[in-house]
Amino acid sequence: DLGSKFILQIYRNYIYLTNHYKSYDCESLAKVYLINYIDELKHIIEVMISFDRDKDGMIENDGFPDQTYDIWIATGVSVYSGGLYLSALICMLDVC
Repeated sequence: DLGSKFILQIYRNYIYLTNHYKSYDCESLAKVYLINYIDELKHIIEVMISFDRDKDGMIENDGFPDQTYDIWIATGVSVYSGGLYLSALICMLDVC
């Protein structure tokens, strides 16, 4: 889930820079900010896609605590991890 959360944080900051500083040239600043992270974001998505074991478009958990809630054990599709993954994909669609 850390990869998804990282993408969401970068996207949140990008949107904030774009929308909240209208008196400055923050659209350009936001684009520069995003350019600094885009390669890492693409790499994270590629790694996350590798967790789609059955190639159905949704990542699966592997039956051990493989997210930041270390005592949660999930096998297969998880609402928590899957929801974060889908949110990260939507963010990436917007910025790429």
